[in-house]
Amino acid sequence: MKCAARLNLTSQYLIKQDHVDYATVLGTHPYYIDQKAGVNNFLQNIIVGGKKPDGTDATNECTYLIIKAVEEVNLTAPGIYVRIHKKSPEKLINMISSSIFRTKNNPSLLNDEVMIPALYNALIQDEEDTPETRKKMKELANDYCVDGCWEPILNGKSDWTFAMMVGMQAVESALNQGASLKKDDALFRGAKVSPTTPVPKDFSDVMKYLEMHLQFFVDQAIMSLFMYYMIDENAAPSPLFSAYLEGCMEKGLDKTSGGANHNLGGIVLGSVPDMVNQLAAIRLWVYEENKYTLEQVCEAIRENFGVGNTSLPKEKLKLYENIRIDFDTNSPKFGDSDVEADRLTCDILDIFERCVKNSAEFGKKLFQDEAPEKEWRKIASLRALAGYYGLPLGKTFNIKMKITAGLGTFEQYNWQGRGIAASANRGNGEPIAPNFSPVPGTTHAGILGVMNSLSKFRLEMFAAGTITDVCLNDDCATEDIIREIVCEFIHRYGAMMTVAIGTKAKYDEIYEIAKEALKDPASKANQELARYADINVRIGGWQTPFITLPLDHMKNYTNRPVDM
Repeated sequence: MKCAARLNLTSQYLIKQDHVDYATVLGTHPYYIDQKAGVNNFLQNIIVGGKKPDGTDATNECTYLIIKAVEEVNLTAPGIYVRIHKKSPEKLINMISSSIFRTKNNPSLLNDEVMIPALYNALIQDEEDTPETRKKMKELANDYCVDGCWEPILNGKSDWTFAMMVGMQAVESALNQGASLKKDDALFRGAKVSPTTPVPKDFSDVMKYLEMHLQFFVDQAIMSLFMYYMIDENAAPSPLFSAYLEGCMEKGLDKTSGGANHNLGGIVLGSVPDMVNQLAAIRLWVYEENKYTLEQVCEAIRENFGVGNTSLPKEKLKLYENIRIDFDTNSPKFGDSDVEADRLTCDILDIFERCVKNSAEFGKKLFQDEAPEKEWRKIASLRALAGYYGLPLGKTFNIKMKITAGLGTFEQYNWQGRGIAASANRGNGEPIAPNFSPVPGTTHAGILGVMNSLSKFRLEMFAAGTITDVCLNDDCATEDIIREIVCEFIHRYGAMMTVAIGTKAKYDEIYEIAKEALKDPASKANQELARYADINVRIGGWQTPFITLPLDHMKNYTNRPVDM
């Protein structure tokens, strides 16, 4: 227990570990080692409940013992997820509700009603459609678990890799002819990040160009999956993990050389809530009310809605402020049970699913499948253009990658927002929405409003996971209310959910102390913060004491608590 209760409040001794070599640089962002919150977890999960491979309920006495133990000690590691479904025992639902109420954040939830169909649809890709195959894939899907943060994998039977992308890049590109809206005086329109498209004349143009740019970014992400996989064996073999992974010992191959029987590759899209809020505001104020022109909106975005800029003319500042107010407070919002916002969310998710399917077909043809003799030279040339000169995965390793789609950010919503211009309810470079959750401070219909929105989104399309983080205001938290939230999550087809209980006042108090502590010696700062060490929160896919979060993560949390 003491080993699992470690609490790093300083990063000084970690500087010796702060390095990059050939193995660590592959797919790794440099901030990982610098973020002190990240070193307080082990990325290990316990998964209980759910269904057995044959589809019957897996809940047993051990399930209850583990949940009770987690409730009693309330450690930040390991994380615990409970798989639940419509036929889960009432005792299990009651125990989950009690545990969340007492720990204020444990356990997290996985909905078998969504995740099993999602994984089955992914696993059946490129397989022969026979009763035997369907039965096998259903058994695999029934027995899923999650890895690291919340990535769905097969229980001891699959290798897994993923690529992440920020959907707001595609929104900016659709509005700005393939260029970023981040202000840069050295560039005409902004950094060119995607092929040029015309200025949209109406909202249908906006959505058409959005799909074109999203397709471009998804194509890049799919290629990165295959490229990463084809160089992985040379940089980061995993003999210990491979020894426990079905298929590797039988084939005598490391997982990086195609030893695993199943290989999943996920494309995880972040900032969907921000996309919805921004596009809903543009549709309303530019194309329906005609209050602003698209050019004026793009100018306001480049100038961060004029916030803190005293050099702009007064009439410009007033215009930009009006745009910001309308975008922030007078427009439909994601996850707020708003009909227009929910319909727009469905449109965006359908676009993303189509893009992933198109890219997967192309990526497999280019990097995986063996080509007919008359085509192989052309395909090899295309691989070379992408920077890879070797043979396809299917020929080298006999790998059939199952490409999946997901929605979320993990804990990376702060740095993912750094490259994005201002948008509805956020300033230039500020964090995007965490995971597939409402932008903090925009939920007016309460948590049940979030659940109502989730029920409309067909989340069974997304086998790479879709996790929604909710934070219940401490003042209205009771076991009965939490139980209602859990039941709504099941029956309204949420996919994955974390529940925290907290108050804005307490989060603000800790944030202000942490900000001031930066000016103090480490020993004094740690003494001040240690008083709040028992306040744990979910951060992306893992949990940590609130006091260990970077300040921008803390600030993001202060607006999350909402009522039922």
